[in-house]
Amino acid sequence: MPRNYTRKTTWGQTPLAEMESAGAEVMQGKMSLRKAGRDRNIDKTTLKRFIKKKKKQVKVTERYIRRLEFHLSKIEELYEAYCLQRRLRDGANKMVKAYNASLGSKEARESLTEANKGYKEYTENMCVLESELENQLGEFHIKMKGLAGFARLCAGDQYEIFMRYGRQRWKLRGKIEINSKQVWDSEEMVLLPLVNDFLSVKVTELKSLANHVVVGSVSCETKDLFAALSQTVAVDINDLGTVKLSLEVTWNPFDKDDQGSMASSVNKAPTVSKRFSTIFNQSPPDTPSLREQAFYNMLRRHEELENGTAWSNSSESSDDSSSPQLSAGGPRNATHHEGNLQTRKLVAWTTL
Repeated sequence: MPRNYTRKTTWGQTPLAEMESAGAEVMQGKMSLRKAGRDRNIDKTTLKRFIKKKKKQVKVTERYIRRLEFHLSKIEELYEAYCLQRRLRDGANKMVKAYNASLGSKEARESLTEANKGYKEYTENMCVLESELENQLGEFHIKMKGLAGFARLCAGDQYEIFMRYGRQRWKLRGKIEINSKQVWDSEEMVLLPLVNDFLSVKVTELKSLANHVVVGSVSCETKDLFAALSQTVAVDINDLGTVKLSLEVTWNPFDKDDQGSMASSVNKAPTVSKRFSTIFNQSPPDTPSLREQAFYNMLRRHEELENGTAWSNSSESSDDSSSPQLSAGGPRNATHHEGNLQTRKLVAWTTL
């Protein structure tokens, strides 16, 4: 049954579709308020009140769009700074490899120390940028929908679900009732997105006080959860896929309390704020001196003699070092994720 827009007149009710059509023509300037109401047999006062309400909604939407645009500009600024630090770190890494391959002169040892110092500094700057990016990613609102196990779930079974996302934890217990209804002690949770961490899920069946059976334990990436609309996703808990965990995920690009986030950013340590300001004000290194150019020419000749092995062992940051992906980049990802990919079982979300 279509919704109706009730008027306080003797003309009865006007369908909402008619009100929206008339209001759109008036707001677009195609028709006057009096003519639109007369053609559709709508009271002038009612149509005016409806248009006023729509204009308020448009203003709210426009303010939200401007807020999103400003938020996007901050993300792009972080991305540009991250790309700069990534290129500087790759250059420092190449210099370290080149100095290690050269003769052990005093100048080479001094330059190697400076290159190592620069590599460490750029890596720390990238960590600061990743931390700042995490503060701009908003939050995930997760709602528990239940377990899907077909014949695997029986009435009276009790399960415990433990989720770990960085330092964030969420533990909930549930029971399967006779009518296949599931009752959970906690159904909603808010998680803050992280750059270099997986969402680990562990499901345990509680059989008795001291007898617990682990149904499955998996780890999932969260990049697919960044969506404009709410989505219901499912993940296979065990290898056969007979038990699935269903969640409703809503991503909010802004924090729940912007004032709190602003206060937290103001209360940061002065060293972090100073370093963060210097990152954006940092420019690429100057042109090498004559001594450095001569040393580079010597390395280039040495490289030609060894078929390019001196400079080919650069860091495998990405296919294009000038535009790294923030979701898969960073120094912590290079050391932390490579080990986890060998021991963890990564699964993909399935959108329902």
